[in-house]
Amino acid sequence: MASRNTHGIKFRYGAPTLITVPDVVSVTPGAPTTEDIDATTHDSGGIRQFVRGLTDFGEGTLVINFDPGVTIHMGLWNASRAGEDLPMEIELKKIGGQTTGTRFTWNGFFRPFTLPWPTSGVQQASITFRLNTDITVVAAVTGP
Repeated sequence: MASRNTHGIKFRYGAPTLITVPDVVSVTPGAPTTEDIDATTHDSGGIRQFVRGLTDFGEGTLVINFDPGVTIHMGLWNASRAGEDLPMEIELKKIGGQTTGTRFTWNGFFRPFTLPWPTSGVQQASITFRLNTDITVVAAVTGP
């Protein structure tokens, strides 16, 4: 089975232009879940019957080494307070002759986050985002 080193991924968000967030430690996109609705009736012949309910595209997490001196980090802070639905994407590292890596795109909003104040080490922000669309995979582009 082939595997891929994820070092070098890019996380982007924003409209009309996507902004690349620096100092990303990790990104975990949401996983969709769909509820099952029990539709069993007295005519079901003793067998439970279900129909598909609403789909929730879930929540994801972006962890960054937060620096208040970085404009884009403060932009994330502000975006988390605004609650605006924004395009977001993860781009995998380019390999070989690729001009873009494989991209995973969706729309969602950031939830407000707080910052820890450690006595030593790096100040990290763990930022939760809510997905409002399913994730679309866009194949890598290879070219000159």
